[in-house]
Amino acid sequence: MTQDKKTYQAGDTARFTSAQNPETEDEHYHWYLKRQGESAYEWIEESRLADQELPVTDDLDGAQVVARLFNADHAVLAESAPVTLSVDVGKGAGAAPVAVEVDQDTEQHRAGAKAEFTARVSNAPKDYSVSWSVRQNAENPFTEIAGAKGATMERTVPADWNGAQVLASVKDGDGKVVGEGTVAVLKVTDGEKSSAGATEASGQEEDDSSNAAVWWTATAVVLVAVVALVLWFLRRRGR
Repeated sequence: MTQDKKTYQAGDTARFTSAQNPETEDEHYHWYLKRQGESAYEWIEESRLADQELPVTDDLDGAQVVARLFNADHAVLAESAPVTLSVDVGKGAGAAPVAVEVDQDTEQHRAGAKAEFTARVSNAPKDYSVSWSVRQNAENPFTEIAGAKGATMERTVPADWNGAQVLASVKDGDGKVVGEGTVAVLKVTDGEKSSAGATEASGQEEDDSSNAAVWWTATAVVLVAVVALVLWFLRRRGR
């Protein structure tokens, strides 16, 4: 999904474009919006096409937009990575907005393993705090991650976090959300299946090696017997 501008002015119309990869015959879309500080995405009314327009207002600064593709049974086939809107709200010099970027220790995680996420915050107010939440793929609400406070979060990643979105929220001293940063789409592999597959492959290699060793041993025995027989025959002829 792409947006037509990096920064908007209040009164503009933001235009979003989506594309399927790979292409399907399904053409039923819905678009969703989450304003900064809110805990859930809401459907943008009458949004049903591959492209979408959205009137821009001041309160959409920091908001996120996602598109979902549905099949004929209204089951979600795919969801786009969210885009974050930037709206020029006319802040004066020296009043730079709070910026939050979330880093992860690796681009792909193994289910059941620990992962570390770090929120890099700039222009934060005094006495700010950081909390963490997660939203699974194609779901609307974010769920606060219990006990996850501070700029760094370490968690054991479950398999159902594949495709999920991790959100770091920065709050001022009064508890108001002043900035957000996300890992837009988590990549989580099934560690148990991967391990089992590796073990199975390893076992197959061991079986193949063992069979090869037996074949070569039998071949060597046959060759020795043939050589011995030839020598015996030559000795008898010599007599």
